[in-house]
Amino acid sequence: MRIFINGKPSDVEEMTVSGLRSGLGPGQCVVLNGFSAADDVMLKDGDTVMIFDRDHCPSISEYDALLSARDPPGMHDKIRTAKVGIAGLGGLGSAVASMLVRSGIEDVVMADMDDVDITNLNRQIYY
Repeated sequence: MRIFINGKPSDVEEMTVSGLRSGLGPGQCVVLNGFSAADDVMLKDGDTVMIFDRDHCPSISEYDALLSARDPPGMHDKIRTAKVGIAGLGGLGSAVASMLVRSGIEDVVMADMDDVDITNLNRQIYY
């Protein structure tokens, strides 16, 4: 059967997640179709498996493949190419901007007419 391991097609024999995990070293994480899975789950044709080291930051392509695995086909491309504008970067706007970038949106335009002041720093996560 053909599955995708870290975004690359791979032909493997029928096996469970634990069978795949047994060939890995300690500290390896296995994510099946964007979610954690029990070891007894059978792999199916077309499954997407991400394998990464807990102590290692994934590369940009690995991270992109991991985000894509959670969404329907093509959804992550739509998210990544979206353009978002945020007016007002107080308590809500600054938190929303951070979450949008973490979700994969690459083009975020932010505007705030207020001045940075000691009295409003408690509401912002940027300073």
